[in-house]
Amino acid sequence: MGEFMYNQDNIFAKIIRGEIPARLVVENEYAISFCDVNPVCENHVLIVPRGEYENILDFVRRASADEQAGFWDCFSKTADKLGIDSGFNIFANAGENAPMFKQTVFHFHLHLVAGSKTPEYHNMVKHLECEKSIYALYRAPIRIVLARCPMERYGCEFALCRLMVRQMMHL
Repeated sequence: MGEFMYNQDNIFAKIIRGEIPARLVVENEYAISFCDVNPVCENHVLIVPRGEYENILDFVRRASADEQAGFWDCFSKTADKLGIDSGFNIFANAGENAPMFKQTVFHFHLHLVAGSKTPEYHNMVKHLECEKSIYALYRAPIRIVLARCPMERYGCEFALCRLMVRQMMHL
């Protein structure tokens, strides 16, 4: 496994340093939690360690026991503060080549989501349907892919769909 070059200018590092505002939920010496700017559910919070860790494996391999305990304490207190004790999901993305959701900010963070779904959630589901259709049809001539892709039907707002079609033109 190769070494990574942590980017100290990523958005979460800037939030941790107080350079970018965020709606903080909980913070301690080792971690902070704040509301996601594009929530997919009524409660969508990010739990972020203060240390420089690229993804979850980097965190569990290099973070001290105190940092890990502090991170999970922040997670627990965030759930308590939001009144979440069941009916939730947590997830972390790792790498730009992750199979479902690509990591876009290379600072380890967990998503804690609970409550009713937002329009952003429904857009995300539409996007996944578009992606599935594009991959299923990628061997067809590109004009057929464009004609059949549900992105037009659903009004998908994700530029990624069009990018994927352009990339497939080069396969």
